[in-house]
Amino acid sequence: AVNAREHRRLVNGFSVVARFRVNAKLACVVGRDPRMTKTHDIVVVGAGSGGLAAAAVAKFRGASVCIVQDGPVGGDCTWTGCIPSKALLAASAGGESFDDAMRWMHRAVREIADAETVEVLRSEGYTVVEGRGIVLGNGRVEVDGETVHGRNVVVSPGSRPGVPPIPG
Repeated sequence: AVNAREHRRLVNGFSVVARFRVNAKLACVVGRDPRMTKTHDIVVVGAGSGGLAAAAVAKFRGASVCIVQDGPVGGDCTWTGCIPSKALLAASAGGESFDDAMRWMHRAVREIADAETVEVLRSEGYTVVEGRGIVLGNGRVEVDGETVHGRNVVVSPGSRPGVPPIPG
């Protein structure tokens, strides 16, 4: 079993808090597709950096993993945050022109995104359910009118920028 403290340490600072036992039998059942009726150890809602980290740690520890994702895999980190900003910073530090820096950034995003597609995740043994997951409670997640069941669920909904209500 993985306790919450060990899990937080394993995901190396990602803001994912999950509680699961590797030997637990969690059901991820969607529709009539036989791939979706397999019993999973953990269901992860959201395949951004936090959700992918939680899924990878669970899989590394021997768990079978079902990932529910709406939209491209990778989230803000891959598409608009971490990868593009760090690529631009590295290009700038290397004295690249603006055009070269933009090319380098787009190439970096493409390389990362190509390595974390739904197809790649499936080839690595994850079950991926594409659609918007709505957590209903009691281990139930609704995905496009179907229900995914699991005794434990990691919810990693991503982020969006916000401006604090501070005057001035």
